[in-house]
Amino acid sequence: MSGLSSDRSTLVGAVVGSPSDPRAVVARHRRGDRVIDAMLSNKVLALDALARTETAYQDLPVDTANRFRIGVIDADRRAILSALADIDVTVYVLFDSRRVAKRHRLQRVDRASLDLLEDIGRQADIWRVFEYLALPDGSDAFGDLHGCELEFWTRYEQDESFRSRRWNELAVRLEPADFGSAASDCPLASQVTFPIDVVYTWVDGDDPRWQERRARWSDDDVPRHDEAMSAARFESRDELRYSLRSIERFADFVRQVYIVTDDQCPAWLNTDAEGLTLVDHSEIFPVDALPTFNSHAIEARLHHIPGLAEHYIYLNDDFLLGRRVGPEKFFYSNGLAKQFRSRALIPRGAASIDNKPVDAAAMNGRQLVEERFGVTPTRKFKHAPYPQLKSVNLELESLFPADMKRTMGSRFRHSTDIAVASSLHHHVAYIAGRSVPASITSRYVDLGAWNLKDRLDRLLTYRDFDAICLNDSDTGLTSVADKNEFVSEFLEAYLPAKSRFEI
Repeated sequence: MSGLSSDRSTLVGAVVGSPSDPRAVVARHRRGDRVIDAMLSNKVLALDALARTETAYQDLPVDTANRFRIGVIDADRRAILSALADIDVTVYVLFDSRRVAKRHRLQRVDRASLDLLEDIGRQADIWRVFEYLALPDGSDAFGDLHGCELEFWTRYEQDESFRSRRWNELAVRLEPADFGSAASDCPLASQVTFPIDVVYTWVDGDDPRWQERRARWSDDDVPRHDEAMSAARFESRDELRYSLRSIERFADFVRQVYIVTDDQCPAWLNTDAEGLTLVDHSEIFPVDALPTFNSHAIEARLHHIPGLAEHYIYLNDDFLLGRRVGPEKFFYSNGLAKQFRSRALIPRGAASIDNKPVDAAAMNGRQLVEERFGVTPTRKFKHAPYPQLKSVNLELESLFPADMKRTMGSRFRHSTDIAVASSLHHHVAYIAGRSVPASITSRYVDLGAWNLKDRLDRLLTYRDFDAICLNDSDTGLTSVADKNEFVSEFLEAYLPAKSRFEI
């Protein structure tokens, strides 16, 4: 494996895969790990070829977060292919059409004959232009998924206007004089333009100082569900490190990341990183409520983080983004939040210590909604990022002052808690017309599952979920050693490159 150049003007010879393997490709060392940078780089490739051929083009909105799309007039495709072959990096084209045989769809343009490329190109109205961008060792290559689409528009004979091949939000028909005209500086009405922050809660359960505080404040005489004091809830496998990598790689819209901790800091965390703020519990809690070891209490105070945006996304440290997402995945452009409902139902009846803490908190929230609004919420929410509105959480303090205060003051999980960020916020925001159901592709992985390795391997192979939750449990079906090994291997394979958040 030869070294990969970070200079875009240099054609490199690093091969991803065995050189003797016909599937091996030439890649260039990418400068960063953000998907958006690969997308922009591939767009530059496409625009370079269009400039060389003086081909008019039109930027088009696209219904995927993974790539850009450019409309071009259905004209001389041969000239565009010739220009792509002359560019001084190794350019590939995926001819995206079922009319093209699978074995011919992917072509390295400087190795195929122009006649062959032209023949294939005539059969495809969508070309995906890209170069492979990899880590210095040739691994973790970004490929065709993030290629820039060239969509060839056709001339409509009746009025000589140009028509798109697929629907887009800008235009499907343009007059010749309008095609290629400068786009408006105004964003589309559907685009989110307001700031969005991300908030994490994190604890190092192996920290001796923290363990001592927890032991000193624990009250063994208080009846609780077994899971309320489970050690698995405080286990750290460096999930936060990889979750932050996923934010940098897949969520380029995030303004600021806040990590809420109990006087702790991961040894690997770069606290000087741009866009990162470490928040101690003392900054968001009254003194008499500390220390706290209750995630419900902490979640009930997140909206008091100094400087927090009105729109923010709350993530547990065991949440990961699995692929690139835009801000519209979590909020509408008019400011409404989205919520990701689960098919799981809130258990019926009144909460007691016999209920799991997560169920009891949802049951208590349901009771509050019933008493205040006269309707019964029944649904839980997915173990996925939770879009939040700061103003709604502040309103909850006015609507339910005693319940919010009681939860804030509960040092350990208790059957009287409410789940503010992960449940009650969504129900009340929906009733108020400020949050609506939406969809997200997510995968919940129980680390105690007997087939944990198979589940993680499947995620690594297909990478087809927006969000992943790696939730620990004490089932006893998978040993702690196996959990640590399987999770560590998965995380490093899925997100191998360091982020700016690491030392």
